[in-house]
Amino acid sequence: PQEQEIVDKILRMVGCHTITVELIAKQMKASYLKPEKMLERLRSTGVNTRLKEKVKREGSGDRLTSFDYIRQLFTLSGLTEEERHLLSAMTFVPVSGIQVPMLGEVLDLDDYDVMNSLIGKSWLLLDEDGEEDLLRLHPVVRDVVREELSPTPENCFDYINGVHQRGRGMWFFRAEEKAAVYSLVKQIMIDWPEPSERTLPIYNDFINMAWMGFDFGRAQSFGKQTYDYALKECGETGFETARAALHLAGAYHNAGDDTNAEQWYQRAYEHLLAQGGPFTAVLGQACFKTGRCALKRGDLETAQSYYEEAVKIYDEMIARGVRSASGKSVPDQYTDLLDDLAALERLKGNYGEAVKLEEKCCSILREEYGIDNVSLAYPYLGLAKCYSMQGDYKKADEYFEKTLDLVVDHHGPASLQTLQCREAIADSLHARGDTESAEKAYGVLELDLEKCFGEENPMTVRVRGKKNGSLPAEFIAVNG
Repeated sequence: PQEQEIVDKILRMVGCHTITVELIAKQMKASYLKPEKMLERLRSTGVNTRLKEKVKREGSGDRLTSFDYIRQLFTLSGLTEEERHLLSAMTFVPVSGIQVPMLGEVLDLDDYDVMNSLIGKSWLLLDEDGEEDLLRLHPVVRDVVREELSPTPENCFDYINGVHQRGRGMWFFRAEEKAAVYSLVKQIMIDWPEPSERTLPIYNDFINMAWMGFDFGRAQSFGKQTYDYALKECGETGFETARAALHLAGAYHNAGDDTNAEQWYQRAYEHLLAQGGPFTAVLGQACFKTGRCALKRGDLETAQSYYEEAVKIYDEMIARGVRSASGKSVPDQYTDLLDDLAALERLKGNYGEAVKLEEKCCSILREEYGIDNVSLAYPYLGLAKCYSMQGDYKKADEYFEKTLDLVVDHHGPASLQTLQCREAIADSLHARGDTESAEKAYGVLELDLEKCFGEENPMTVRVRGKKNGSLPAEFIAVNG
């Protein structure tokens, strides 16, 4: 009771700002400070920083802001180096927070002792309401930590690298996990968009993670910035320059813009050829994806030449015993090449050969990655198209259903892969003479494409043409 008046003065001094009061209370407990001593310390420092006006005081005319008081408490807190580093890393986390197990994994923590210590002192906030415990940093505390400790991607590289490692293989994640990981990647891209020599390889992969998170505009702008940096620092023959061009192409391709994608795939291919090294999966990927873009615009001759070159690249790699980066028996993206070759044969009308290639692709993927592997969606869709074109609609529908189940489960209902499958289903309805159902399917798909990619996106325009019947039947067959 005799301390009530002093406590009241402390509350009034900091304007009853909730997080400030909580930090003061926890700091008093941790440091065994009496209220008189804490009041004396708070009065003793006339903090005045350039960030002072960022946070408005609540209910007080005092000159100092909550930022000032929290900064003062930070100075008095006696935090260990490990605690300071964890707080620095948390400034990279979105305001919405990070799942506790994910933070432990990203920072490779042996235990949660440091985390629990900071939670106990209220420097970190723990939300335990949902299914997953979320750890957050109050925005004012974030400002203080940034001002006091100056965290950067260099001195918090373990966090940047940990997020990168956690996001590798993001293609195979289901939609919810993909969204959780991409929120961490996105915050880094927003706060620290400029790459450095150390972060360049990681930032290159962030381009891919952005379009996998359906953030196509950011993937493209961030990709261009990363490419420009790589070109300046590594030159025309730099491997990271080629990777940046390749991933930027992917950002356009997965947004349905194959015109821009083709330019960047071709540029990546040229950068890689200029290196003059042995054939690699990255070279093969740049080569056959340039061919894929040519195929999509109906230039079968150009597509054929790129595919033939890609076959040579992969044949040499297989002869040398090159395995995938994860140790699988075939080089990375080899099955994607088989799927593309099947598409070429399908467009030539060689359905039997196309089916053989797709089945070979399925066999490899099942053996290497398991029966629920999302990459099976591509050969499944190819088989559905083949059977549809041959008039075997029962088999076609069976594979359309398998494809849709995989892509919705892994990528979500608004993904390019899901929308492409729905377009192929509408094409199949049109081919079997059910024009009323086809037009209805095209109409719904057009609205979804406009929502996801915009009214003038090439895929949106194509589907709109199919809905209106303004495109010839052979166009529908080629794009189907």
